[in-house]
Amino acid sequence: METIAAQVTEVVEQAQETGYQEIKYWSQDESRCGLLPIKRHRITAKGVQPVCSGAYNFENFYLYGTTEVLTGESFMLELPYLNGECFLLCLAEFVKRRPA
Repeated sequence: METIAAQVTEVVEQAQETGYQEIKYWSQDESRCGLLPIKRHRITAKGVQPVCSGAYNFENFYLYGTTEVLTGESFMLELPYLNGECFLLCLAEFVKRRPA
């Protein structure tokens, strides 16, 4: 099994042989960002039960990020879900915003 470095080197060499002048290597990842309520202790009079809601109602979103490894150039997109449709949307937006 080849290492990633060996695979990247092979692809770069093949691209250079076919005439590509410039090659950029992009890395992509996703991350969930959101808020989750935290219950903490409440001070009340002795014998009085504190009143607070117990519903775990949280909001979140996903950040899809792409970074060019050598230059640090990056692209981020905020989307509501982590699934194939959103990933394809992220790729489509990435391609639209890249210079030809």
